[in-house]
Amino acid sequence: PRTEPIFLLGLNAFVRAGKLDDALFAFDDMKRLIDGRPSVVVYNTMIHGYVKCGEHDKGFKFYERMLRDRVKPDVFTFNILLSSYCRDKKFDLALDLFREMKARGCSPNVVSFNTLIRGFFRERKFEEGVMMAYEMIDKGNLPSLIACTTLIEGLRKLGRRKEAFGFTDRMLKTGIVPDSVTFNCVLGDLCDVGRTVEANELRSLASK
Repeated sequence: PRTEPIFLLGLNAFVRAGKLDDALFAFDDMKRLIDGRPSVVVYNTMIHGYVKCGEHDKGFKFYERMLRDRVKPDVFTFNILLSSYCRDKKFDLALDLFREMKARGCSPNVVSFNTLIRGFFRERKFEEGVMMAYEMIDKGNLPSLIACTTLIEGLRKLGRRKEAFGFTDRMLKTGIVPDSVTFNCVLGDLCDVGRTVEANELRSLASK
């Protein structure tokens, strides 16, 4: 019964050292020795190891092996792969995986959403980023302060001030206050277009 924890320690050591061939050998050894299937934690360790070393394709292939072995991926599995795709600039594949994640009944968490929001920003898809943030809030999660500030700045840079105002208002109502520089810029934008009442309302919300 203690075979898996012992092998997991070894896997983690190999992964930290970047010795992925040794980690794979240990994984295959463990599969032969234990009763039943390795746990999702073991598969996640291997997937993370490949991704950490820049072997993104091998990480995804190990995920496919996980499915063939009938081990159910968890939110950590998907977050590792989402981050991998975004770092590898394969954002369309990240979105496909996000949809697969939900189709498999795995609920995205704050990390899942924030990873994709940052990805949308890098792709200059600010509207999609805002929609993702709204979906996140609707599911009871709150985007990180960095993600919110990034989106507001992105909208402002595109000249989409109205959307920036609306998003700032929504964030303030959920208790998230953008950093002072960004917030003051939004207030200045409102005053520039004569919307001083709304600027005062936002300032009041932020002070609560």
